Amino acid sequence: MLKAWEMRRAADHATDAQGAAAARTYLACHSADQMLMIPVERMRHIAPVGDIAPFPDAPPHILGRTQIGGALVALIDLGQLIGTARAPNDVHDPDARALCLEVQGDDGVIHVGLRVDAVTGVGRLDGDEMTPLAARGMLNWDSRMVEGVGHYQERAVTVLDVDGLLSTAVLAEAMEEGDDA
Repeated sequence: MLKAWEMRRAADHATDAQGAAAARTYLACHSADQMLMIPVERMRHIAPVGDIAPFPDAPPHILGRTQIGGALVALIDLGQLIGTARAPNDVHDPDARALCLEVQGDDGVIHVGLRVDAVTGVGRLDGDEMTPLAARGMLNWDSRMVEGVGHYQERAVTVLDVDGLLSTAVLAEAMEEGDDA
């Protein structure tokens, strides 16, 4: 298990004189059988998934509210948000983690919880190389959730755009899709 002090140490170590290197250091996690990378500088805390109080009539990707590192946050299931269904029993899988992220909301910075299947480490993309996605709308797909693709420990990974992933527009569209199901 990745401890909070390891995450902080990695984030502190990643920042160089220009401050640009921190953007190239990521938390590696699994969700819905995908290897995903989240920028470390957006992380506030990582914890096992604890008690979740469901919100009435919430869409499937919103699990409810929980406490992560002392912050009371809405917990969003990353697998559900990116389009992969999960059995209800899997929410509290022993490897699952709740990530407290700092997100740029409409009214400033907010903290949001993100449930992932597992956290595997902190590191840089192989060769510090990320390929941005082609023009938005390519193949009639909305790429607001993805910053780019690359390799981590020789595995293909998707680098998430945290603000795009948790934007009001993306979450509202996910709610509409959940209502259609």
